[in-house]
Amino acid sequence: MRPTIRRFSTAIFIGLALLLQACSSTPEPSPRPDPETASQAMSIKPGYKVGIPYKIKGRRYRPSESFVYDKKGTASWYGDYFHGRLTANGEVYDMNAMTAAHKTLQLPTIVRVTNLLNNKSVIVRVNDRGPFVDDRIIDMSKGAADVLGFRKRGIAPVRVEVLTEASKQLKALARARAPVSKMNDLVATLNIDKQDSAPVQVAAVRPPVKPKTAIDADQAQGWFLQAAAFGDPSNADRARSQLRHVGPIQIVHRPKGDRTLYLVRVGPYGSKQKAQSALEQVREVGFDDALLVASS
Repeated sequence: MRPTIRRFSTAIFIGLALLLQACSSTPEPSPRPDPETASQAMSIKPGYKVGIPYKIKGRRYRPSESFVYDKKGTASWYGDYFHGRLTANGEVYDMNAMTAAHKTLQLPTIVRVTNLLNNKSVIVRVNDRGPFVDDRIIDMSKGAADVLGFRKRGIAPVRVEVLTEASKQLKALARARAPVSKMNDLVATLNIDKQDSAPVQVAAVRPPVKPKTAIDADQAQGWFLQAAAFGDPSNADRARSQLRHVGPIQIVHRPKGDRTLYLVRVGPYGSKQKAQSALEQVREVGFDDALLVASS
């Protein structure tokens, strides 16, 4: 009888332990991709897709291409839990980028979202599916929710409008498998230029402060790496943070018509060989279009 009693006692103990664990534990976010997986995902150049009908939580959705979408509803936002995971469009989700998720619009497309409580607007690129909660019509990235001023509140009544010409331009880029960075630059330019009818009210961003140890890229001699060019100074400042480990960073202001481009440069390097070695590191971070620039 003793072996039977021992087995019975052990089974009770395990059962109680599992029950206590289920009651006391909290759900953990899905693991983020390891560096190698993330690096591979960053090299993906997502294309253009509309998608087939799908069913979530008992409700059926039918994606369709629309360049005249204009609706009002509730917006929410998503951040850390999904940061680093793949979107429905095959990109790595960046919670600080100007992106959003929609249940049925083509991927990608460009929309203007206006917070009806404060009239702030921002232009974002839809590259994901969602939100699948209540009557919400769009899920903003954490960065976009900050611009619209409702991150702390969690939700806000909004108006969502597809920007027709910009979305058609984005469609062409996506079909040509353009890098995600080029698509983000298009969105940044739209936010700066306030194109497609109504003015875009973007939250004020302090101009990036040049480090005291930085070298003027126009005066120094040697080789620089131009990582990217942005129309939005906040994107340039974010890129500087991502590349801080590679070397000295300068953000060079370049007038272009009635606006300013912000060029993110790394260097200078005394030789082309050293610059090329650093170029590989810059591209590993995700700046695939980085190039060498010789300074006279």
